[in-house]
Amino acid sequence: MRFRLLGPVELWDGDRRIELGPMKQRTVLAVLLADAGQTVGPDALIDRVWGDHPPAQVRNALHTYVARLRGLLGRLGDDPPRLVKQPAGYRLDTGGAAVDLHRFRALAKTAEAGPLREALELWTGEPLDGVEGAWADACRTRWLAEHRDATVQWAGLELGLGRGPATLGPLERLAERYPLVEPVVDALMRALHAAGRDPEALARYELLRRTLAEELGVDPGSGLQQLHRSILRGELGAPVIALAAQVPVGVAGFVGRREQLDRLDEASEITVLHGTPGVGKTSLAVRWARTAADRFPDGQLYVDLHGFSAGGAVTTPAAALRGFLEALGVPSQRIPQDLDDRAALYRSLIAGRRMLVVLDNARDAEQVRPLLPGTPTARTVVTSRNRLTGLLVAYAARTIALDLLDEADALRLVVARVGAERATREPGALREMIGRCAGLPLALAVLASRIAMRPDVPLAMLAEELREDGSTLDALASDDPAIDARTVFSWSLSRLSPAAARLFRLLGAQFGNDISVPAAASLAALPLAQTRRLVQELLGAQLLSETRPGRYAMHDLLREYARELVDDDDRQAAEVRLLDHYLHVGHAARIRMTPSYGYLTLPDPAPGVQVVPIADYEAAHIWFAAEYPVLTAAVRRALAVGLPSVAWRLSWSFSKFQQQQGNWRDRIDGGRLVLDAVVRAGDRVGEAHVRHGLAVAYSRMGQAQLARSTAEEARRIHQEIGDLHGEAFVLTTLAIMVHRTGDKALSRQFYERSVELNRMAGSRLGEGAALNSLAFLACTEGNFKEAVEYGHLALAAIAGHDYLLVRAATWDTLGVAYQHLGRLDTAIDAFRRSIRYFTRGDDPYYLAASHIHLGAALLDRDDREGARAEWQRAERLLSDLEHDRVAEVRRRLADLDRPAGRTTTSVLDEVV
Repeated sequence: MRFRLLGPVELWDGDRRIELGPMKQRTVLAVLLADAGQTVGPDALIDRVWGDHPPAQVRNALHTYVARLRGLLGRLGDDPPRLVKQPAGYRLDTGGAAVDLHRFRALAKTAEAGPLREALELWTGEPLDGVEGAWADACRTRWLAEHRDATVQWAGLELGLGRGPATLGPLERLAERYPLVEPVVDALMRALHAAGRDPEALARYELLRRTLAEELGVDPGSGLQQLHRSILRGELGAPVIALAAQVPVGVAGFVGRREQLDRLDEASEITVLHGTPGVGKTSLAVRWARTAADRFPDGQLYVDLHGFSAGGAVTTPAAALRGFLEALGVPSQRIPQDLDDRAALYRSLIAGRRMLVVLDNARDAEQVRPLLPGTPTARTVVTSRNRLTGLLVAYAARTIALDLLDEADALRLVVARVGAERATREPGALREMIGRCAGLPLALAVLASRIAMRPDVPLAMLAEELREDGSTLDALASDDPAIDARTVFSWSLSRLSPAAARLFRLLGAQFGNDISVPAAASLAALPLAQTRRLVQELLGAQLLSETRPGRYAMHDLLREYARELVDDDDRQAAEVRLLDHYLHVGHAARIRMTPSYGYLTLPDPAPGVQVVPIADYEAAHIWFAAEYPVLTAAVRRALAVGLPSVAWRLSWSFSKFQQQQGNWRDRIDGGRLVLDAVVRAGDRVGEAHVRHGLAVAYSRMGQAQLARSTAEEARRIHQEIGDLHGEAFVLTTLAIMVHRTGDKALSRQFYERSVELNRMAGSRLGEGAALNSLAFLACTEGNFKEAVEYGHLALAAIAGHDYLLVRAATWDTLGVAYQHLGRLDTAIDAFRRSIRYFTRGDDPYYLAASHIHLGAALLDRDDREGARAEWQRAERLLSDLEHDRVAEVRRRLADLDRPAGRTTTSVLDEVV
């Protein structure tokens, strides 16, 4: 089984091509295949498939295409690809299938003639042939550049093996596409020479020279000129240059970075190491250069470009080139004055040589371009606080991001400098101090030097001094600007636009560990488009990092620095806007999950607050999954600044998501804090809703008596304030509680009163949820015909609304009823509907329960293998959740050869 992207988008099963559906559906598949094994967010999918003008119902269309692809892929082979939905989006695991793009890249990395030839044979035409749009165009450009580089590399290896003529066809086709790309022309000229066709090689050079002169007013590079002269003279070769070794001595006590060192070993011609100030980019580059010295027998060149040094003392490309040329043995008087002439001489001296060039502390791509060797035999490593996107686009450079050190490596770094004996004497104090450094190597190095300079002072005393200083930045300050964190940070900040610098300062006021663009826009009261641009500027300056798609963060020391810079009034106004953003978006997301609460409304958001739309249940779930840690922090902040109304509404907004995740202890601890605040504020509406939420959590934690008394108090408050909707919801909760005690009569009374109150309030959705509960109750009493009647009344009440949880649970209960009535086909259909809805709802426990029920119904129909498949799915889901019910499923699987008992267990009692 194999997927093709390097040509038309296709799926082949042996010799059979699988029909992939309409073009947009194939494009969705292509996007997921291009990032196979990685999660792609729905917004990114929509942007790549539909571009700047998506249709009004684009999310529905996306869900349809994903569902169709999931069904199509699930029917393939023994190890089929799996399209997995995750909180942050969709991930395609290719299983036993091969993707030509990723196979091509793996083979191309080997840098051997045979695998490279196999890699090139995977190309069947124009990549993504027939797929339209900006994403496809960008992919085609990038992938074709990879194909070009692989072809040139393969041709060079074949030439070295004496098989130059075999490369002529591919190189001639490549030259038609890239007539002005000098490495292509170089390779073709060498192949023509190897085939005894020197006149054609010379003619190819003349065509390039004439075209460059006419269109660009420049000559071919010195390397190509030299090749031309060598062919004219009947000899090929390159000048001998002096061995250069400029890389400085490595940092003592270097630790960690194994993954990045391995990636440097495997990286391409140009690699950019980027990361936040003080993260250790130079140390890594120098470490790797030293360990890889034997791979570059012709020497190593190094220059510190001082792109972010104090006072703006930046090394110009001309000055860097002078240093390189001198290191290469060029007499000072022979070094050209013109920048372009220097660059040409530099490239001619390096052409064909195996050298390493380290360009340290680069400010931008313009500073780097003249210093690139321009020959595939040389490697260039660039370090910068910026990402140097220009190099990625123009030269297919690869990037390696350096993150903060983890706790273990941070400890090793300090221990390596202060000695193991002293470190092990007071491990607790040492770990406390290391924790204050946020994993930043610069700060850790300063800390280690402070400890080493005071060998007789106990670590506990040093830790106490650090605590007393209050600010870690104060404690780690230095007279040397090169190692003072504030100074180092300020150099990056001074390069920002005023708007980006303002956003940086305000980001110190964010609540959680990371933030989205809409939240950042609300924080700064800016439009989304402008905020995206500013975020990219901060990312480029490495003052912000993208922790996962669409989520941005700064490490603790940078946040502390940002908080120092922001004015108190600006910070307070920004915090209020940010709370308003989370409040309004969270409220909208909760209504998408439980639309029966739509009667609850909010006042308009404050000016400058961005309220992103929540399209449906899936979008709400994804948003809560991404924002949950931030939302809990936002509740604490709202309480701290005296906004209990905001706190309880925020807490209520994510309580359903909390419930699905089983975070009952968090719900209780947070709920009690919020309850104290709303009671003190006299907010009766908030008190009623918070008590209801706590009652559900107490019940799930086995505190039945406290749960019931809390729910009854919530009902009493709803009655006092005349909230029919709220009382109806609490009655459903009370009905579940008394049902668990065996009082089915009182449970029925509560459910029926809930139906009545919802009708009085005009809430068809609330009525549907209550009718759904009556259907479940009828099942437990053995009144299966009544359960069917109530179930269909519930479906009728929510018809036309995307009340996903109630719809899924109702079909599950109907399945149970139909199964006991002997209508197995109808029951199986009902369970499958339930599974479809629970799958959309991304609710693994409820989904597992429906798979269990479906398996039992299939077993009643003597479909043992069908039952086995359903129970195996349930086992996988429950195992991932580490849920106790997995033992029940395993017993069912073990007892498949014996008659299976029927079940009246439904997931309905879980839906509150």
